[in-house]
Amino acid sequence: MTLIELTEILEAGTGVPVVYAKSKVELTAPYIVLLAGNEEHKYADNKIIRITEDVDIELYTSDKNLELENKIKMTLIKNNILYEKDQDEIEKDWIKTNFAITIKE
Repeated sequence: MTLIELTEILEAGTGVPVVYAKSKVELTAPYIVLLAGNEEHKYADNKIIRITEDVDIELYTSDKNLELENKIKMTLIKNNILYEKDQDEIEKDWIKTNFAITIKE
């Protein structure tokens, strides 16, 4: 799965805009930001046989939104994507819910 495919899956499953980190697109909440992290290559016989990449799916909302969090969870589960979830309050007006995943290409 690529980041482009992940973006399409999340947009279809949630109806929420998805952007990449440092995007210059101005959005109003709710929206999702994808942060790509470490990329790891597995080799065999001097060839790359698998690429994995850590990705954070950050949901930004102005209030706690259990329905939207559940849509993300169900979208990930439906697509057999394992995740770890945590949440932060950013300032007084924003809540960030993070789903940490690993994708394989």
